[in-house]
Amino acid sequence: MGLGIMLGSLPRLLPPSSPSSKNTMLDLLLSALLPNVLEAPGVSIHSPAAFSAQDDDPVEVFERRYEAALGDEDALWSLYEWTGTFGLEREGRKVLRALIKLDEDNARARGLLGHVKYDGKWYDSQAKADSAREKAEAKEAKAKGWVKFKDQWVDPAHVPFLERGLVQDGRGKWVSPEDLKRAEEGWVQQDYTWVAPDEMDKMRAGLWKVGDEWLTTEEANKRHAELLSWWRIPGDNFELWTTCDREVAEKVQREVDRTFSDLKRFYGTQPAAPPRVVVLRSTDQYNEFAAGVENVRPATELLGWSSIHGAYFADALYLEDVGFVGAGVGYWDPATDATAAFGRHYVRHAAGLAFAEGIDPSPDFVARVLKNPRTLERDLDSFYDEKSVPMVLRYGAAAWVERYFVDTAVAVGGDPHWASKWSVQNIMRKGGLDPLERILDFNIRADDPSGGGKLINEAGLLVSFIMSGESPAVSEAHKAWRAALAAGEDLDSSTTDLFKALVSEDAAFRNFAQKLGG
Repeated sequence: MGLGIMLGSLPRLLPPSSPSSKNTMLDLLLSALLPNVLEAPGVSIHSPAAFSAQDDDPVEVFERRYEAALGDEDALWSLYEWTGTFGLEREGRKVLRALIKLDEDNARARGLLGHVKYDGKWYDSQAKADSAREKAEAKEAKAKGWVKFKDQWVDPAHVPFLERGLVQDGRGKWVSPEDLKRAEEGWVQQDYTWVAPDEMDKMRAGLWKVGDEWLTTEEANKRHAELLSWWRIPGDNFELWTTCDREVAEKVQREVDRTFSDLKRFYGTQPAAPPRVVVLRSTDQYNEFAAGVENVRPATELLGWSSIHGAYFADALYLEDVGFVGAGVGYWDPATDATAAFGRHYVRHAAGLAFAEGIDPSPDFVARVLKNPRTLERDLDSFYDEKSVPMVLRYGAAAWVERYFVDTAVAVGGDPHWASKWSVQNIMRKGGLDPLERILDFNIRADDPSGGGKLINEAGLLVSFIMSGESPAVSEAHKAWRAALAAGEDLDSSTTDLFKALVSEDAAFRNFAQKLGG
């Protein structure tokens, strides 16, 4: 018999004159029947049907149960599930907040409330967490000296690459999205030329792909011997562009790589990407590249210092497919033992200048050049004004790795410090060591090649003194300068302190030079 039928028949079972008896009988019958109904399959004590049989106001029941559950995590979770059965959203959130009071890091309750955790702290919305993240990232980025590019903070050195739509691959190299896709599809690079899987046999046979042709090394050397048709050879430390034959190019690559660890020690940091070094095959080609050819190719340097030395910084080298290049330039002529010997020094110096540009670029200037290449001709001062590293240290570090290195390749019984001795003696033959103030001023004139060459040499000697540890005061000042540079801080103060320390150690510097010159 159904419950409704049984209840409907109750009035006939009771005397009409006993209303209180009727209520008592109803209560007794409900007490007997409800437990069996509620224990039936599919029926829950939390179901709306069961609840309506007990109470018509779920909010009142919630308040009673809430007060009883406070302080009991299990009871609160049970109550939260109960509120969901009756659609009591506001009451459910009240239970979740009570759970958080018991445990501030209750991830489940926080998540149901829409809270988001960032950097160990909970925020009551994704928008507030994002805002906190943006503020923290901005603070950290500014401390590093980073700049805003579109919607992200980036190293200023990355901006020229990002402007061109490049991305970094797994090794941190800047490549086009198309090149990244090729690598993922199994293509491989021969230098910077992509080789499809079905052409691997030609590469394994020792051939070089130039354009659409596969050439022998001798044929490829002829193709790459001309300016702008050079070999482009990637490397972990430096990217080499050279018109030298491949055999010489590999020597050049090894030589410039040897400068990297010393340059990193001096600066306390390293470029975000391998800097470019251009090495040409002869003096004539070097001079032509520096000065340019009227109506054919513009000059690649505007300071006019290429005639002072066998290496220079290409402050005006702009290529359509690359943009502003910012390369150190030298030459290595293998025609004679003497020219080859000097080439070793020139490519080292070029590497030093390229490294300096890599850690101390001029991103604002480069951004303007990308929009209007003519900026190179009329705004060169702003390029150098944007630098943090003073010219005497920029060129001094390059001259240090060029002339004051320890030659680990010297023959048995030879002097590994021969280059340092030769360099100091060269200074002495040209009138002796200049006052420190003149060296630090570094006033090079393009119309005085001899004096300019001597100043560059003296700047290299000065950096050698800084790195020698001969003066604790200079070492401490250099340590602070290097830390400021690595942190992206303003260098004015630390540079001033370093220069003051050097001037105060003038006597120690001269003694160091005398001892080094033998």
